[in-house]
Amino acid sequence: TMDQVVIEVNPAVVADIQADTALICGGDTATLVALGGLGNADYAWSPAMSLTNPTSQSTFALPDTTTTYQLIVAEGVCADTATLDVTVRPTPSNDYFVEQTEGCGSLTASFQENSTADAISFIWDFGDGTDLVNSPNPLHTFAQPGSYQVTFTAIGASGCNARNNLVTVNVSDLPLADFTTDTIGPVSLPNPNATVNF
Repeated sequence: TMDQVVIEVNPAVVADIQADTALICGGDTATLVALGGLGNADYAWSPAMSLTNPTSQSTFALPDTTTTYQLIVAEGVCADTATLDVTVRPTPSNDYFVEQTEGCGSLTASFQENSTADAISFIWDFGDGTDLVNSPNPLHTFAQPGSYQVTFTAIGASGCNARNNLVTVNVSDLPLADFTTDTIGPVSLPNPNATVNF
């Protein structure tokens, strides 16, 4: 006797991951795109907790620390796995404070950075058109009345930076003291009972 059996061999699924970047700063995202399959594949990303859509062909990764992402591409009875490391460089905090945020005429304010220890350089933009300042704790004079948004950028050793523009400095016009009288001086007025209106 004889018998026959048909064995169906499907094309192999080869999984791969394409990323717009595999090196990000803390707080940034990386776009991950799954490659592989013949047009009807299922995708499963892990770890899912730091991904916007762990079952989509394209997803955004928002890791807090360096993470290895795994992708399973499955189509029919075939499947393949790929991995990709997304490295997260630390971003310094960018906090600062200023002694005085309001004044009249002109205002000299003292600024002090309060960043984390990994910040190695600083950029101050005082919002008044003057040059940028790289000192960690500058004194700055706002020479003209106006409202100025101060932007502080802390740059970490890894090259990542963070910006902070929480403080607005307000400088008001100086008041002008002046007065007049109802007489055009100098004049001589008889006393007693001389009256002058100021």
